[in-house]
Amino acid sequence: MRDAITSGAFYPDSKQKLLALMDDLFHASKGFVSPKKGAFAAYLPHAGYAYSGALAAATLSCLEVSEAQVAIIIGTAHTGEGAPYSVYPKGSWCTPFGETFVAEGMADYLIRNSKYFQGDTKAHDREHSVEVQVPLLQYLNPRVQILPIVVRSTSPIAYEQMGEEIAQTVIASGRKCILLASGDMTHYEPVEQAETKDRMAIEAILKMDVKLLNDVVDENHVTMCGVAPASIVIAAARALGVRSCRLVGYATSADYGGDKNSVVGYAGLVFTNHRIHPLAELAEKAVWAYVLRGERIHDIPPHPDMKKQNAVFVSIKRGGNLRGCIGTILPQYQMVGEEIISNAIAAATQDPRFPPVKPDELPQLDFSVDVLTTPTLVQSLVELDPKVFGVIVESGHRRGLLLPDLEGVDTVEQQLSIARQKGGIGLQDAVKIYRFSVERYK
Repeated sequence: MRDAITSGAFYPDSKQKLLALMDDLFHASKGFVSPKKGAFAAYLPHAGYAYSGALAAATLSCLEVSEAQVAIIIGTAHTGEGAPYSVYPKGSWCTPFGETFVAEGMADYLIRNSKYFQGDTKAHDREHSVEVQVPLLQYLNPRVQILPIVVRSTSPIAYEQMGEEIAQTVIASGRKCILLASGDMTHYEPVEQAETKDRMAIEAILKMDVKLLNDVVDENHVTMCGVAPASIVIAAARALGVRSCRLVGYATSADYGGDKNSVVGYAGLVFTNHRIHPLAELAEKAVWAYVLRGERIHDIPPHPDMKKQNAVFVSIKRGGNLRGCIGTILPQYQMVGEEIISNAIAAATQDPRFPPVKPDELPQLDFSVDVLTTPTLVQSLVELDPKVFGVIVESGHRRGLLLPDLEGVDTVEQQLSIARQKGGIGLQDAVKIYRFSVERYK
């Protein structure tokens, strides 16, 4: 049995206090983006719960932890003790919540079939990076087993090979696994400097590019301790067919009362098979770039739907509630891609119903894109169906538009009334009514 070494420091040393804290942390995580469909791997922080616990909980909330049989936890080797790529081979880990057992069969398979990993306990004796994740897992799934691994820095090629070895172990086990990379971001630098460096590293992780991540870290002197775990998890995820990564959130110790002149950065990211459509992804990228850096992106992916010329509406939601929606009735650009970029930025910053989107909101936003057909004049209300067609109500220079298939809009009368209100058109004003259909991409 490996006894806890950080209880009473990184997290409470009594079961009652730890349970109360977990209730608070996971309650606070509600409202974060939760792409659970196909999500099986994550990068999450490992500082004391007072600083990074909320983000770690939010990140784990994006995974199907309750259904997992094994959690493979790859931590950073801070102490320099023991084997450089160490697998805890057998036994159990103890926290105030009780014992969690090592997945000994998987540990044995990985050790026997690896060029790098060795069975070793010394590297784990005084290391906190794996342990800090265990109570969080126990809270969500008391039955889960763990495969603890700690690693030192090496080359991107070695990380790729280690990731492939772990992926093969997952496949051979036939068990439902989740994979966690435990690591923090920039250490002990001014908050603005840390945020700038961490943003570059996060963008490399989002691209799931091991070499790019290591190049960014080396060239910009990013003092993140999670490079090795992140690199291995990226490689393992790719070997298992995962191609998408989403940011759950970013914070620094200054957000929790720490010194702004010397912060540690924390990031939560989730690797998932659930991809959003390229049109919605372009809207998301446009908003992130504009809100974070004031930049308007220009690179449009080579996707056939991007090249059409159509009017577009971009909708932004947060926690299922509308956060912004802006669009065009007729196309303003030659390509849908350009239309999306323009309307996405406008939806985030110019919708008069909402304040501009703030950087800390970005991970919680969901995007959808409606591509409109050319509107046609309606001769009779029987031609309308609020679930199938959107409407444009026109009176002189005033126009009101309502998209189709909106929650709570079930009748033609409701649809026309709302469209009139949006256009400032009275109930007695004579109008022309147009209908259009949309292709909705999420």
